[in-house]
Amino acid sequence: MEEWGFVAERLIKRGMLQRGWGYRELAEALNAKRIPGSATVINRRINRGNFSAAFLLVCLSILGNESDLVDAVTAKDGVGSSAKGATK
Repeated sequence: MEEWGFVAERLIKRGMLQRGWGYRELAEALNAKRIPGSATVINRRINRGNFSAAFLLVCLSILGNESDLVDAVTAKDGVGSSAKGATK
């Protein structure tokens, strides 16, 4: 599980970097979505990897990186469109 927390942390940080955002900007965007927290609180939460899947999805949605989640999961598990049991 610790490894997945690290992947989630990196996804958010990559999105922030791509947008040129710091924790202040992310906190403001999250606050606008009614997810409370100061930049300091959001920073700690992300750096500890201590957040829910819902928090991750909201962050990726705000940052415009929803597809990064799919890429990270498929790369981690080695799952692709030809994987056994995949549906179209």
